[in-house]
Parts: sequence; C-alpha cells; structure tokens
Amino acid sequence: LPVAREAAGTTAYAAGEYAAALNEFRALRRMTGTDDFLAVMADCERGLGRSQAALKLVKEGLAASPPIAARVELRLVEAGARPIRPLALREDLGQAFVGPGLIDVAGVDVPDEEVFAPLVQVTRVADFDAAIAAANATRYGLSAGLVSNDPGLWETFLQRSRAGVVNWNRPTTGAAGTAPFGGLGASGNHRPSAYYAADYCAYPVASFEADAVVSTVADIKGLRA
Repeated sequence: LPVAREAAGTTAYAAGEYAAALNEFRALRRMTGTDDFLAVMADCERGLGRSQAALKLVKEGLAASPPIAARVELRLVEAGARPIRPLALREDLGQAFVGPGLIDVAGVDVPDEEVFAPLVQVTRVADFDAAIAAANATRYGLSAGLVSNDPGLWETFLQRSRAGVVNWNRPTTGAAGTAPFGGLGASGNHRPSAYYAADYCAYPVASFEADAVVSTVADIKGLRA
C-alpha cells in the first residue's frame, strides 16, 4: 500500500538509511505517480554521494512546474538544504491542500521568497541576537513569533522584530482584520484601512500575547489537523 511505502521511506530517511528510503520512495512514485517526495529523494541521492543524480531529480521536479511551495522546497534542496518532513499533497482534502513541511536550511543561502504554504525553514544560530537578525533578513516580514517563558526576551523581540504581526507564545496564523497587518516590508502596503486605520500609519504592528504556550487549534477558523 502507498501509505506503508511512505511510512517506511520516511522512517528510513529519518534514520539516515538513504538507500532503503530511496527504494521506498521510488516504489511509492511508481504506485501513485506523485512527485511529492522528489526533494527527499534528491537528498537521499546526495547522502549516498551521488550529487549529479540529486541535481537531476531537482531539475526533473522543477521542469514539471510544481506549485510555488514545492518549487521553493526543491530550490532549497538544490542549494544544500535537507528536508525533515517534506510537503505532501493531502489527497483526503482534495487537490488544493498540502500537509506541513519542515526543512533544515542551516548554512544555506535561502532564496528570499514569500511562500503561502505550511513550510517551516529551520536554521541554527549562535545566540538570541543572531536569531533576531536571521528572522529580519528578508524584504518581506508578514509575521514573526517567539516561543519563550522569558518576558525580557519577548520585549526585546517585540522591539527589534521587523514584521507586521509579532506574537508571543501564539501561532502566526489567525490575525485579526481589524488590527494592523503586514508591516512595512514587501508583505504589507502600509495603507490605512479597517477600524484602526491610524495605527497603520503610526505603528503598523499587531501582537497576540500569552505568557505560556497553549493549543489554539480549535480557535483558528479553517484549520484542520
């Protein structure tokens, strides 16, 4: 069954057993025709020391004109990033939804593109100052968030973060349309609208704050597990 192949491939990949993972993902591709795991397959080839085969898979995926999120994922892998959890089509929800993806971009020159998809890029930095600098290193800046139980770190993050929605222990989805949104970067337009129009021009940042992490899945409209 495809689901068994996917599970076996994902498990082998996470364990660094690239040959076994590649065999499973190849079988899954033959069974379903899906290209959802091309980025992972390319990383498996690279892990086996076959760089040219990895680049060939990336080019094959890009030539198929994939959705923007998948295209960014392939470009990141091409640059040296490693998928932790690849984006995959949620066939149970139709053809318009993908499951969340997680990709390790440490040490990679990441393309500065805004992707409206559940794709999280993970990197490692030396300290909190470097983390803020890394988060601000974009011409966009739609939203940013800090998960921490330290109010002092939160105040520093709030003051120095360059984003339109800056949250503390809250998800970066579900922003209110009646509050400032988008920020001063390419994500926002800095035009007055909605009830707090003056705030857009004075200080175009909105925050949702909580002193502890709590689940808000039930509160976010349109979000399904």
